[in-house]
Amino acid sequence: MRRRGAALGAVVLALLLPSAWPRAVRAQHLADARRHFDEGTTLAAEERWPEAVASFRAARSIAPDRPSIVCNLGTALYHAGERAEAVTVLERCLDLAGADDEWSGSEAVTLSHARRYLDELAATVGRLRLTLEPPDAEISLDGERIEGTGGARTIALEPGSRELLVSAVGYRDLRRTVSVDR
Repeated sequence: MRRRGAALGAVVLALLLPSAWPRAVRAQHLADARRHFDEGTTLAAEERWPEAVASFRAARSIAPDRPSIVCNLGTALYHAGERAEAVTVLERCLDLAGADDEWSGSEAVTLSHARRYLDELAATVGRLRLTLEPPDAEISLDGERIEGTGGARTIALEPGSRELLVSAVGYRDLRRTVSVDR
């Protein structure tokens, strides 16, 4: 009985201090993101691009809107030859980056590289523009789920034939083969 009372007391104490534990959890998550990011930059410096991509992806899964993580992921994808995904990620990088005057030193160089790589890649990938109803429908291309929300979506893709699947609760699945050109 005493153990149960002590456990209940700990739960009540945790409930009374809700602002304390989320900060600790966030701090640990950011530390994990930083560890993956640092690992990615080390791997990138060694030109181990596929491994750098994996590390930056792990960091982004924790902190998806950190410009430095997104920009470095886009750069690693570029060097790893994953052109279509690099375009999407580099576009997001520039969206998150904000004004140029907010970046300095190595961050400014990273942003400059992101712009250069995006300009270089723009002519090598195709775009698939979709308007979805309902807007929360899920999209899969060649069996891989495409992240995103909203009724209008533009997806950068390697040129070629793709299998498209659009699905939503309460609707029949739509399957089509689409051709993507540059």
